[in-house]
Amino acid sequence: MTSPGRGIRSRTMTEVRFEPLTDRGPELLDALEERTGVLPFKTDAAGARTYWLSGDEVGSDGFDPVLDKIDPDWHEHLTRT
Repeated sequence: MTSPGRGIRSRTMTEVRFEPLTDRGPELLDALEERTGVLPFKTDAAGARTYWLSGDEVGSDGFDPVLDKIDPDWHEHLTRT
């Protein structure tokens, strides 16, 4: 008899939430979604978007390299909470 989960590799899931600080913030998130194919699982009334990232080596800063390529000053337009 096989125990539950045996042979199945679990993946770590990280929740990442970005809140726009300026009018450019939503544009950056749109570009992020287009480049990564990752869509938010939740968007609140203020425009903050929450995403799930999966992988053993992914942390809350997993989107940073992509955002850096889109706009090196993205920190002025978005905050990660």
